[in-house]
Amino acid sequence: MKRLTWTLVLTTLLLPGAGLRADDAGWYLGGHLGYADAGYSGVLDTSSTTNPFEDPGRLDLSGAVAGFQVGFAATRGTLLWGGELDLSIADLEDSDAAAQPDASAPGPASDTIRGEIERLSSLRGRLGYAGETVTFYGTAGFALAEADFSMFDDESLATGSLSFDGQGYVAGVGLEGSLGGRWLWRVEALYYGFDETESGATLTQDNDPADQVTFDDVQVLRFGASYRFGN
Repeated sequence: MKRLTWTLVLTTLLLPGAGLRADDAGWYLGGHLGYADAGYSGVLDTSSTTNPFEDPGRLDLSGAVAGFQVGFAATRGTLLWGGELDLSIADLEDSDAAAQPDASAPGPASDTIRGEIERLSSLRGRLGYAGETVTFYGTAGFALAEADFSMFDDESLATGSLSFDGQGYVAGVGLEGSLGGRWLWRVEALYYGFDETESGATLTQDNDPADQVTFDDVQVLRFGASYRFGN
């Protein structure tokens, strides 16, 4: 998957500009703000009578994202091509608890799972159609995420956690236009695919090798502005 993603990035960045003289080219720097949804899935059970997180248990995370982007863009006629690096700070989280505590658990506590995503970043190519007032583009590339999953077992009063390095791909579409002068506005819809699975055996008392947690995907809708340098 990583080799295919990098091939896609390089192809998007290099091939469209091969043999083309740019009418307009330059670097840009800007920021973005948006909203994201993400998901964890998997199978986790405990050693007692309550099995609260059997498949298809899923956490649905949501929250705000904000960050910056830097890139290079060039046009030849109505053809836009370029590349972009971005970083987003994310505030995505969700938790779920069993309806009943384990039979031998002290007090009214319950088994709880929690998922968080703190960062998203990507290196993407952009290719699109530059109209007179609005540019429509597609984008794809390599993505990274910083994500964590934890579980609290009310019987043992123990908390275990998993960290995901979140290496995957990202693809999406966007619109871009002028705000006047060298300023540009944009709106983007991006899909991040990770599908990274970690063993959840250490999170529960039964050490069941079938327990597992999967960091699935992230969907982002974001708005931004950029300042263009160069022509």
